[in-house]
Parts: sequence; C-alpha cells; structure tokens
Amino acid sequence: MYKMKKKYLILLVLSVVALTLAAITTAKPVVNELDCSGCGDCVDYCPVAAISLQDNKAVIDADKCIDCKICLSICPKNAIE
Repeated sequence: MYKMKKKYLILLVLSVVALTLAAITTAKPVVNELDCSGCGDCVDYCPVAAISLQDNKAVIDADKCIDCKICLSICPKNAIE
C-alpha cells in the first residue's frame, strides 16, 4: 500500500512540475529554415493545424499554436526549437 501511495505522490509532483513549466514557458516553437527539409511531418501531427508548408519549409502560425510542442518531438531534423 505504501508503494502505491508513493507512486501516486510522485506522479502528482511530476504533473505539477510539468504544468508549472508549461505555464512559465511563453515562447512558441520556431522553425529553423536552414534545418527544415519540408517533410511535412509536423504539419501532419499538429493537433490544431497551426503549421503549414510554404516554399517547402514549415511555418508555424503563432496565433493558432497551443504550445503543445508535439512538433519538436516529431521533427526528424530537429528544425523546430
């Protein structure tokens, strides 16, 4: 029983830390055009369609972006910061 409570306490603390960091981070993701290959993976995975391809480069609409950072983890070239 103690191990179970400890596990849930750790999960609670990690959740609070993640939410706090998300609230502190105000910078939206930015595409480094030199590294972007224009593959479109970020476009396909963006849950709010905030990314489009223009001239074979990803462009992020900051007004639509919800700062979920899925694009950062999905980009095979690490072109999104």
